[in-house]
Amino acid sequence: MTESIYSLVSKEVIAKSCVQIFQHNTAIIKANQTLTHLYYILDGRAKIYHSTEHGKDIFIHFLSANDWIGELTFLGIEEETNQVISIGETCVLAIPKHLVENHLFSDKQFLIELNRFIGKKLLDRTHHFVKNQSYDLKYRLATFMIDMSHKAVYSEKHVNVVDYLGTSYRHLLQVLKDFQDENYIEKIGQSTYRLNKAKLQDYYIH
Repeated sequence: MTESIYSLVSKEVIAKSCVQIFQHNTAIIKANQTLTHLYYILDGRAKIYHSTEHGKDIFIHFLSANDWIGELTFLGIEEETNQVISIGETCVLAIPKHLVENHLFSDKQFLIELNRFIGKKLLDRTHHFVKNQSYDLKYRLATFMIDMSHKAVYSEKHVNVVDYLGTSYRHLLQVLKDFQDENYIEKIGQSTYRLNKAKLQDYYIH
């Protein structure tokens, strides 16, 4: 259990919660799911997708250790849940709904910290849009591929990448081809690549 969770949640709540482990590419939350738990990432990473009414999944953002999952739904801000999928093995603390509503939401300090988390998440997304305006696609794509990869293997539908990085399909394919020609990546399947992370790090945006 990470030290940060003890500064956010009482020992009583933690004792009545449970630790869950999700293997790579497993749904932690499904789209439009009725939530029974609020999740806190203890270790690992995850990715968020929004499912449109036309059946399209749009990638929104990454999550990592010390991030909350489902907080907007519990606060009544988000009516329908987005899909959250693990990247690699992801360990979370699952806090039952009744503890969230009866204990956490009456804890002033917890609500202050949750507001800070939500504010930081909004700033992170703002920085993403600024980044899209400031860097060439090869830098943004290299960063995205590294962040999305598991054990140096990257797999993501091109249409999702085009939407997230704000580029054209043609431009994306050209940069992917350039990466392959320079041995930064190796195509091993449909929209799936093995990364030479040591080389690709040259383009990573920190």
